[in-house]
Amino acid sequence: MSSGKGPPGEVIEGEGLREIIIASVGSAKSQIRLVQEGATRRGFAELFLLMPAVLLGVEGVIRSDFWILEDFSRAYFRFSLTSASFWTPAVLWKAFISNFAHDTFHPHLTGNLFMYLVTMLALYPIAILAGRKREFRVLVTFCLLIVPFIVSYQSLNYPMGRTTVGFSGVDGALLGVLPVFLLVAVGEQTRIEFVPLWSAGPVFFVLAGLAWIAGSSLLIIGLSVTVGLAITAMTLIYLGMNDLLEGLHYMTWPSNPFNVWGVTLAMAGPYLLFFAISPGANIVGHLAGYLAGYVSSLLVVRDTPQPRRGSQGVRREEV
Repeated sequence: MSSGKGPPGEVIEGEGLREIIIASVGSAKSQIRLVQEGATRRGFAELFLLMPAVLLGVEGVIRSDFWILEDFSRAYFRFSLTSASFWTPAVLWKAFISNFAHDTFHPHLTGNLFMYLVTMLALYPIAILAGRKREFRVLVTFCLLIVPFIVSYQSLNYPMGRTTVGFSGVDGALLGVLPVFLLVAVGEQTRIEFVPLWSAGPVFFVLAGLAWIAGSSLLIIGLSVTVGLAITAMTLIYLGMNDLLEGLHYMTWPSNPFNVWGVTLAMAGPYLLFFAISPGANIVGHLAGYLAGYVSSLLVVRDTPQPRRGSQGVRREEV
């Protein structure tokens, strides 16, 4: 019979697995505790209660026939091609509010609301772990107040758009912010100094897929793929194998649940936003939102905080 003990220095397989599980659970609890300490009631209420209330409130106005609300039908909120200048007050107002109304309660509103909530469940904790809550608030404000105009304007100027209604463009902008914050958060948890621009590699692969779907020339598709491969290759060369494996560990190991959720959504989000959509969906609006969120996050998060090893390095901020 085996005594369960080996020579000095040898790790018994069963004990090694048990230690790994215990350490992973402890690390996951530590990360969850850090997020709980960094989150505020005000932030939670604004992100997870106020914004859903606005979307549901607009739907309630559309469905209500009470007094003056009977004039606000779905057609009132739908923004489509117009002969008037985009920059007139009336057109700008319609361009904005059309992003907060939907064609149907289900699946249009419920789908966009679900995407918003699952994105925030990744983005808010990751912003806390990155020590970038102030930048996060700036970008969320930008996505809610400025991106609607960008989405509507772009939708009017391309054949696959022409009409815009719904919150999916804003959802796309929030998804575009996620890759940048994810890299900064992992850099904050490790000794690796990630550069936010490295996240552009996967973004160019997404653009290549969209170009292929849109029937663009092989030159555009090939250029997008080439740029994506070049950025990815430079990232791998700069990091080296040790840093690459450490970064992947922090992004994919269950002991870092918010990182894992962020990576999962950063990969699955563009697929849901651009490829798993119903016929007639405004893919131009989705793309405009996604790129606006991504580019703005690069501009706002220009410098990476000084990396510190371990989750204890997460900076505290009161916002």
